[in-house]
Formats: sequence, C-alpha cells, structure tokens
Amino acid sequence: MTTLFYLIIYDLPDNKAANKRRTRLHKMLSGYGKWTQYSVFECFLTAVQFAQLQTKIEKLIKSDEDSLRMYVLDAGSVRRTITYGSEIPRQEQAIIIYLISKIKFLADLERGQKPWRFAKQPE
Repeated sequence: MTTLFYLIIYDLPDNKAANKRRTRLHKMLSGYGKWTQYSVFECFLTAVQFAQLQTKIEKLIKSDEDSLRMYVLDAGSVRRTITYGSEIPRQEQAIIIYLISKIKFLADLERGQKPWRFAKQPE
C-alpha cells in the first residue's frame, strides 16, 4: 500500500474554545503521525488514512478562525529533507517490528524458554 508524506501545520487563536479544539486536534493527529514541533505533525498516510483524517479535520476546525495546512510530499522530497537538531522524517514500521520482537523475547523468557539469541549454537 502506497503512503505519502504529509506535513501538517496548524495555528488556532488563543481563547478557551480554540484551546479545546487545539487539544482535540493534537490528540487526533497523534494517532496519525509524529509530533515534531509545536503545531507541526509529520505523517505517512495511505489514501484511505488521508481521507479519514481530512473528514475528521473538517468536522473539528472552524475555518473562519483556525488555520491548518497539509503539505503533500513525495518520497523524493522526504529523502531531500534537511534536518538540524532532530531526526529526519521516517516511517515508524521498524520500531513496531522491534517492539513485537522485544515482547516475544520477554514472553519466551517468562515461559522459561531460551530466546533464539541465547540458544546454544550447534557445534
């Protein structure tokens, strides 16, 4: 499934109602991507995920008060990203695989099984 990189930047006014929307928006975007700076998210999304996100944003944002921009970047743009002081944008799949491996490793230890790393090597 093809994903594209979306840079999402938002600015909401400083009032009680907008602060509530900002909190809801931040929580919602956290489910789609990585929070990299104040009011900035980096997301790798499929077309379906992007459509779902757009629908949710349109229901939440007040277009006469709020500002939200979604920049769509292709893989070439991501590779050419220049970053100072933090990581370059990347999909988080490798971390998920690592966590699954770590969980399996710990489960094997709890069951008294030797994880494959510590199994005796054949002679």
